[in-house]
Amino acid sequence: RDVARLLSRFSSNNHTVCDEELKPIGIGCYPAAAMINHSCVPNCAQTFVGKRAVFRCIRDVAVGEELTISYVELAAPRAERRAGLLAHYHFDIDAEADAIGGGLV
Repeated sequence: RDVARLLSRFSSNNHTVCDEELKPIGIGCYPAAAMINHSCVPNCAQTFVGKRAVFRCIRDVAVGEELTISYVELAAPRAERRAGLLAHYHFDIDAEADAIGGGLV
């Protein structure tokens, strides 16, 4: 039971490591990065420099504002993004994003 719980957490909290062309090249376990939550209107983007995960702000961030990334491809159709979030992360499109139009595309 404990092993199943651990594997489930790993599955939901690992990061796909990509090359410079954003092609997946592996999966990594980054405990600090796993604490960054999803948003359909994120304020950060994740990239990799070799094996190192790098997070960059993509808009101004207020003091105390949570840093967020998108767990799915934002350019994908809404239905595809929603299905990916439900299947892999067990939650739906952000209500906040829907309210401001970010989840409608």
